[in-house]
Amino acid sequence: MSFSSAQRSGNSIKETLFKGSLIGISGGLAEVVFIWATMAVSGRDPAIIARAVAAAVHLEPSAILGVGVHMGLALLLGIGLMGAW
Repeated sequence: MSFSSAQRSGNSIKETLFKGSLIGISGGLAEVVFIWATMAVSGRDPAIIARAVAAAVHLEPSAILGVGVHMGLALLLGIGLMGAW
């Protein structure tokens, strides 16, 4: 047994992708709910944040695109963190 294989956690690629996806989607949804709640309490439109996210990546400033970009980045972050763990 080599040193590197002794340090591996044993997670397969499929398991890493699955768990990372769950982590990313959960975190992304929690952030969306938090932003929506704080903006609703302050009486402002939560779509402003989503439009700003879409505009930041040079897309049409649309709330749907902004949430899509946010969730895609959250998904990638979850997979990356699970892979590094």
